[in-house]
Amino acid sequence: MNRKILGAIVLLIIAALGLGYWGTKRSEKQAGSVEDTYCAQVITPARNPQTGEIKEYPTPCDVPAGWEILSTDSSGIPLLVGKNAIYVPDQKPGSSVSIHTFVLETKGFAVIHEDASGKPGPIIGTSNLLKAETGTVVVTLARASRNGEFLYAMLHKDDGDGKYDTAKDLPIMDDAGNPIMMRFKIDINAVPAFESKL
Repeated sequence: MNRKILGAIVLLIIAALGLGYWGTKRSEKQAGSVEDTYCAQVITPARNPQTGEIKEYPTPCDVPAGWEILSTDSSGIPLLVGKNAIYVPDQKPGSSVSIHTFVLETKGFAVIHEDASGKPGPIIGTSNLLKAETGTVVVTLARASRNGEFLYAMLHKDDGDGKYDTAKDLPIMDDAGNPIMMRFKIDINAVPAFESKL
């Protein structure tokens, strides 16, 4: 019986040494590799500085190189920086789009565009005239949004008459000459940003 116990102890020691060696070699092999990078599973808004597009990614590690990660407040909403800005989270399909936050330096409109091969396409919704302020607004669409599609929310400057006109009320541009806009997804599983309609 003593031989069986002694044999079991020896086997356990050999197994422990083998696992320790394997774990050390595995760690040495992976040191500095992508597999050593851990990324928090937190929705991360980022901005493409070349196009002005804002998009949400599942983790900070998923943000493409060259994109700017946007800061968020304590509720996870991106902090909007600048005189003009817009934030629209992913939305459930429906007959309207909720603009979670907009910032306007001068009077203007929040305009919803269809996606046209990765760029803003035809207009399917326009807000009423918005004051120069920070706020939220719900934009009624000309057609119901469809699950899986992407839309764009873009700020347009009022030409002074208080009525939206595609020829006169042009997109508001950032310092790099890109329209102030955000691309967002229509997703049946999206969580509503706010419930009240203004």
